[in-house]
Amino acid sequence: SVPCGHDSIGKDQPPHPPKSVLEIGCGDVPLGYSLFLDLLSMEKETQADASLVVSRIVCNDYAKMVVDILRDRQRKRWLASGIKGSYEIVDGRDGMKIENVVVDSDSLNPSQEHDRGAIVPKLDVSYVVEDARKMAHSDESFDLVIDKGTLDALLSDKDMGIKNCVDVVSEMGRVLRVGGYIMIISHMNANIQSGLEWCDEVVVAGLRASGADAFWEIEIHGNDGNNNDCDDDYHESDEDAVDITVEDGEEAANSDGNVQSAEHDGKEEEEEEVEEDADIGTTDKGPPSGSPGPACYIIHKMPPQQQTMKDSSGSGTGVQMMIPLKFYTY
Repeated sequence: SVPCGHDSIGKDQPPHPPKSVLEIGCGDVPLGYSLFLDLLSMEKETQADASLVVSRIVCNDYAKMVVDILRDRQRKRWLASGIKGSYEIVDGRDGMKIENVVVDSDSLNPSQEHDRGAIVPKLDVSYVVEDARKMAHSDESFDLVIDKGTLDALLSDKDMGIKNCVDVVSEMGRVLRVGGYIMIISHMNANIQSGLEWCDEVVVAGLRASGADAFWEIEIHGNDGNNNDCDDDYHESDEDAVDITVEDGEEAANSDGNVQSAEHDGKEEEEEEVEEDADIGTTDKGPPSGSPGPACYIIHKMPPQQQTMKDSSGSGTGVQMMIPLKFYTY
C-alpha cells in the first residue's frame, strides 16, 4: 500500500520534491479532483509518475454530507478500476486526527490495466470533514492552499462572518510552507473600494494572525471595472501592473476615497503606502453591487525580510509592517 502524501525522495525523483495541495471548503465539485485527473492524464501520456509532481491532495469541507458524497464517488471509481483504497487515521496537532487516503499500488494486474486503459495511481485525493478555522494539519504542511468561494460564503453571517474569514485565512497561512502559495477566488474584488477594505480586514488581518515567521506578498488578478469590451485576453505587460503596499500608520485611501497607487513604468517600481483601516465596517458584506466580477488573490509566503519585520520593541523580527499588493488587470 502507498499512503498518498508520503514525502520521501527516491532516486527517480526530480531535484525538487513533490508538492502537496490543500483545498478548503471544497464542496461537491472540488478543484482538487480536477487537478488529480489532470495529473493522471499527464501520467498516462508521458509515463511519468504523477506523484513525483504532486504527492498529496487534500480536500476538506465542514459538511459531512458533502464529504460522504465525494467518498462514495471515490469508492465507485476504485471499484470500476479494480483499485483497493482506504483511509488511515494518524495523529494531528492538538490531539486532533488526520485521515489520509491510501491506495494499494498492486491492486491492478497487467491485464486489467490493459483492458481498461487504467493506471494504478500512487496519488489520490483525501476527502475529509474538517473545520477550516481550526485544522489538524501541522504548521507548514502544504505547498499550495486553495479557496474558491468559501470566504464569500462565510460572509453571509453578518455577526461572525469577518471573524470566521480571518480565522480561515490565518489557518491557511499557518499550514502553508515558506515558498508556497495561497490562491483565493472571491467576488470581493480589491479593484473597488469595498473589495480593498475586505482584502485589508480579512486577507491581510488573517495573514498577520497566522503567526508565521514569513514575508507575505499579494497579487490581485481580475477585471478593474474599466474594461467594458468582450476581449478575453489577459494583459501581462508591465503597464497593466499596479503596485501598492498595506502598512501600519498610513491611510488606505485619499480624501476622494480612491486608493493611492503607482503603475509600473517597465523600468522602476514605485510604491504608495496604504494602511489597514481599523474603522472599516463589517456589515452588508456580500459580493458588492456593481462589482467588476471575481478576483483571484495569489499570496506568496516567503522567508522573512529583516528590513520589513519588527517586534513590539521596534527592532528585530516579528510583525511584517508592509504587505505589498500587486494588481494585474484583465
